[in-house]
Parts: sequence; C-alpha cells; structure tokens
Amino acid sequence: MLLARSLSIKASAEDINLLSKVLSHSITTDAVKDKTVLYYLEAKPPSKVKYRGNLLYLHGAAYSSHDWNRNKPSIMQVSAAAGYRTIAIDLPNFSRSRTKSLTPNDHSTFLSLVIKNLNIHKPIIISPSASGSYSIPYVLSNPNKIDGFVPVAPCCVRNDGWENFTVPTLIIYGNQDKAPISTMLLKIPKKNLVIIPDAPHAAYIKKPIDFVTILVNFLYSIHPS
Repeated sequence: MLLARSLSIKASAEDINLLSKVLSHSITTDAVKDKTVLYYLEAKPPSKVKYRGNLLYLHGAAYSSHDWNRNKPSIMQVSAAAGYRTIAIDLPNFSRSRTKSLTPNDHSTFLSLVIKNLNIHKPIIISPSASGSYSIPYVLSNPNKIDGFVPVAPCCVRNDGWENFTVPTLIIYGNQDKAPISTMLLKIPKKNLVIIPDAPHAAYIKKPIDFVTILVNFLYSIHPS
C-alpha cells in the first residue's frame, strides 16, 4: 500500500503547460438493444507530446463526465498532456446520455460498444464507485483488450476471477471513505493500492492533484517510453 504523499508526477512542467482544450461531443450510436445518445468529453495530447495510449474515464452515480474536467488544469487536461487520448463519457441516463431498455446484464456489452464506436484502442479504464457495474464485468471478460485498470473505490466487485487477472491495476481509495477496501481486488497479482490522505469516497474531486499525480505515475509504469 502506498500513500499519495510518497509519489511525484513525472510529466514535465513544459508538458503540463501545453494543455489541450477539452471538447464535448454528442453522438447517436448503436447500444445493446437500440440506439443511444452518447455524450462524452475528449482531450488529445498536444502536438509536441508523444502519444502513449488511450484513457477512458467513467463516473459514479452522483457524478458525470464533467467531474474529470472540473479544475484548471483538469484531470483530463493533465492526462492528455501526459500523452494520452483522454475520453470521459456520461453513462446511460446520467447527465446527457440517453438510452432505453438497458439492464445491468447489458452493462459490459454497452461498454464494449462504446470502446468500439469511439475507436478507443486498448484503453486504460478509470472507474469510480457505481461505474464498477460497467467496468468490472468488462475487464474480467476482456483483459486482452485493455492496457490497465484503475478502480476508484468501486462497487459491484465480483468474488471470482481476480487471481487470474494479470492486467496492471491501480486501486485508489480515500482514507475518509466509509466503504471498506475490496478484499477481492487485493487478489489481483499486478496491483498497486494507494490511499489518498484526507480524501473521501470521490477522492479525485477533493484531491485532484494527488489523484492525477498517482495516475500519471501509474500510466508511465505501463508505457514508460
């Protein structure tokens, strides 16, 4: 287990200052059983920054894609400055995304379609809280289609499959979160567990700099050059 204070961001000050504009999009695309209106934000690496990979940000039940673009610089902007095409979606029937006939059993398929339709090759998925109902069945079923997994105090953690889940994983909790740390996730072989001091359940909102520092260091451990 690591404390956030022990980590430092590796992105250069020059890269952080080359901040991409975060653009919003709303498209109508295929869902599981019908069409869906999908709203998402996107930021791309600045022209002088080497492209490293793709990030997909999900959100919890009381939040939306815009929570990843709250501050200046925002978590999305810093992620893009670190070399990542960065996408944050509104999940179905939260904020601006709309769909019909979607059940919990459809969540993994829905996420698969989003990744396909937005052409997000082997993303690292950042998944807080209730979005675990989408990300967890997807990553367990498709480990070869992702480069990393970042569960942030997630819900809906299944009891099986984690011992054989070899994808690099960063587990993040705030030390003020009343929910216990998932013992199931601790079975993942290639995991790091980081506790952010003085942070609640939505640690990325209360401590965005600590959060993105931890995240970028993890990203660079996956894509070192």
